[in-house]
Amino acid sequence: ASYIYCGGNKKDIGKYLEPGETVEFLKKDNGLFRIFDSPSALSQNMFVPEKDYFEGVEALKDRMVSNRGMSFNIYDAYGYGSLYNKRHEEIMELITKSKMPDDTKLLGLLNVKYVISPKEFQANGYQLVKKGKKANIYKNENWLARAFLADKAVVVKDKKKILERMKSKEFKPEEEVILEESLILDARSSMPATRYSTQDKANILAYEPSKVIIETQVSTPKFLVLSDTYYPGWKVYVDGKRDKIYRADYILRAVYLEPGKHIVKFTYDPFSFKIGVIITLVTIGILSGLWIKKL
Repeated sequence: ASYIYCGGNKKDIGKYLEPGETVEFLKKDNGLFRIFDSPSALSQNMFVPEKDYFEGVEALKDRMVSNRGMSFNIYDAYGYGSLYNKRHEEIMELITKSKMPDDTKLLGLLNVKYVISPKEFQANGYQLVKKGKKANIYKNENWLARAFLADKAVVVKDKKKILERMKSKEFKPEEEVILEESLILDARSSMPATRYSTQDKANILAYEPSKVIIETQVSTPKFLVLSDTYYPGWKVYVDGKRDKIYRADYILRAVYLEPGKHIVKFTYDPFSFKIGVIITLVTIGILSGLWIKKL
């Protein structure tokens, strides 16, 4: 076993790689969801309040310090700590600067089902489901699925106005999606809101780093919103035919769907990757030729 030494004390490193009570609770939920560290959790993860080193490391486990969830397939709304996306940071800033989590509907939009907080709080739609020694877990009753259907789209091209609209309590992401460009058929962007049918559905069949497959059924024209980051290189196919991904709600992806049953497939297939493969193969070929020549 490997050990850490501090102040003459010896501790088994393996102990700090164990799940801990927060992870054990979250792993009981087999659904696809994200967690969110409250501002107080972030603060205590940066400026650890525990005076004892080992106690501090143990506490960081339950406060879900940056990237910890990755080891247990738990998705974090902050994303991977080493990657920077300006738009994503702007959305997270709107959330963290809010006095309470129910001041906006952004956590629900981002598929956040659980909020981790060392401090207790009271907010509409948030229920304390686990009181821990170092961190409490709150369930967001208004969280949205990773993939959901919105009735209509509104086009807002000004980024500042988009953010203002999204941080407002009046923003209803499950009813409308905000786009930054007009649709091919402009009439789509001004469709009247339609009542959600119990037959309408969006079920994720496969969710992988470079592929997401969703089965949908819609009774009226709708937008399928995937609360994953909009990023160059992603492509979408609806029933096997290439379609357009719209940047939705500032950082997410949306696809317009006509009424009916559809299989929607997102794939990550950047052109830069293909160029990289070609360069690698050419380089290997040249080096192999030089090596053969020397024989």
